[in-house]
Amino acid sequence: FACMSRSFQAVHLATEGDSVGPAISSIIEYVSQNATSATLESTASHFHYNPSYFSRMIKRVTHQNFSDILLRFRLELAADYLLNTDLRVQEIAAKAGFGSGSYFSVAFKNCYHMSPNQFRKQKQSQE
Repeated sequence: FACMSRSFQAVHLATEGDSVGPAISSIIEYVSQNATSATLESTASHFHYNPSYFSRMIKRVTHQNFSDILLRFRLELAADYLLNTDLRVQEIAAKAGFGSGSYFSVAFKNCYHMSPNQFRKQKQSQE
């Protein structure tokens, strides 16, 4: 989960002392709770922002794109499914909000430096 903890530590540090910090904290919490269905447009609308402005604000405050933040939450959810269910990788990709199983596999490997199946096997062998 190394890519997750670094990412959200950075979000927390970036929002400290910023006048929109509380709003960003609420936004991050919302995305966390709705990662499977959230989009830039739906999240901006939920918080009454124009999507273009919202995107720039997120980038300015967190130094990350909204899509990167959303991706990390989805990957975290997928990792949890891999560890705690017997669902197939394709099913996990769909449940975690990924439209494509192949995109999920590539994104997962970029974050965790192993395939979803390797991750599952490695974590199970450590228990």
